[in-house]
Formats: sequence, C-alpha cells, structure tokens
Amino acid sequence: MAQRYMQAVIDIALSHGIRSFRVDTNYDNLYMQKLFNRLGFRYCGRITYDAGQRMAYEKLL
Repeated sequence: MAQRYMQAVIDIALSHGIRSFRVDTNYDNLYMQKLFNRLGFRYCGRITYDAGQRMAYEKLL
C-alpha cells in the first residue's frame, strides 16, 4: 500500500511539472528506507531538526 501511495504522489508531482522529490525518514525506519531505495530515491545525507536527525532522500523526476 505504501509503495502505491508513494508512486501516486510521484505521478501527481510529474503531472504538475515537479522534477525533484525529497523525503526524509527516521534512522530506525528500515521499511521506509527500503521503500525509498526500491522507488529509485538516493540517500543525500542527514537533516537536523530540533527533535533530532533524519535521513534525507531525493528522487529526480
């Protein structure tokens, strides 16, 4: 279900001319890390928020 949802969001972004899609997730969320990799996102580094750090991913559309 999550993969279909993410693909639908990517399709909507493309239909609006968006060519880069960025997301982040917690370090312990292995399911999302695998999903992002499966969908062609690449790991970009860390993002720091007041609540801690997260893993950043980007997919060029």
